[in-house]
Amino acid sequence: MKRALLAALLALGCSRTPRGRGGEAPARTPAQPLVVIDAAPAIPEAAAIAWKNPERGRFDPPHVHLESSLGELYIWTGTRPDGPATLERLPSPGPAKWKIEVPRDFVPAAALAADDERVFLVHHSLIGSGAEAMAFAAADGRLLWRTPLRGLGPVAHSEYENHTAVELLPGAAIVIFGSESAGRYIEVLDLRGNLRSTHILPDR
Repeated sequence: MKRALLAALLALGCSRTPRGRGGEAPARTPAQPLVVIDAAPAIPEAAAIAWKNPERGRFDPPHVHLESSLGELYIWTGTRPDGPATLERLPSPGPAKWKIEVPRDFVPAAALAADDERVFLVHHSLIGSGAEAMAFAAADGRLLWRTPLRGLGPVAHSEYENHTAVELLPGAAIVIFGSESAGRYIEVLDLRGNLRSTHILPDR
């Protein structure tokens, strides 16, 4: 019996909150706020992005040049009217580092953007609706993803014009500006090719 009583008293003593000199419970240390380091930049909604008018595509010859921040030169080249199209990366100066075949379009056109790791291609037909975005690894031209754009949706037509521009939001997304005979749109994709938002602009 004495042993059981002693064990109970010891357990009660261990469970009591320790007290300070005045008998009061010590103050608790407040939890430290969570610090987020290197958070990804916020991706804006398409409707909040200012319109950027695409340059009119070249009918002859169909090609686009882009120089990256590292001095690499990317060149997209198409063939009239619907032959092979290629994308290549050249050190500046120097021979081609890699050259790959990319999807062809009837009367093709394209827009390019790039960061240190990827090159983004938006390709389409100058005389048809719609476009597709693609991303390739800058190091070797390996396809990372491809995403058909929502744009204006299918448009029936007999005469048509279609122009695009692509802008990189570093570390966050790409923005595609589409200007077609049937209207204009802005579309935002994250850097993995997922559609984040789209916005059809009112007629001019």
